[in-house]
Amino acid sequence: DAFEFFFQPRYREDYYEAHVTPEQIRLQLHLQDYRTFRGVPHEQKICDIGLTAKTQIFRDRNLWLAEMDIPCAAMGMAVEHVIGSRFVFSRYNYDFDGSKPAITSTQVFPKTAPFPPLWHVIA
Repeated sequence: DAFEFFFQPRYREDYYEAHVTPEQIRLQLHLQDYRTFRGVPHEQKICDIGLTAKTQIFRDRNLWLAEMDIPCAAMGMAVEHVIGSRFVFSRYNYDFDGSKPAITSTQVFPKTAPFPPLWHVIA
């Protein structure tokens, strides 16, 4: 189970992914272009954007909550330049049997691939 935050700074082709699991395992990725990201080895996408994450697990309710904090400066931008940037939130939940994950998102992902042109724009 993982919560994901995708963020593309305005006027740029590159974007960031921040992932956190209920146990606070984190993954931070920087991708240069959504068109070519599959051709770049995974190790070259790993970055450190200063992600801090807090989670709470409520096992009796089969529920968990996540909060992420990422400094804008780590993505090479000032807070005042956030307007016009794109984002989406997503959740991947694999069952114990390893079958296809249940995916929920605030936006459509064609063939489950990130597609920034369809993401929400911060107004």
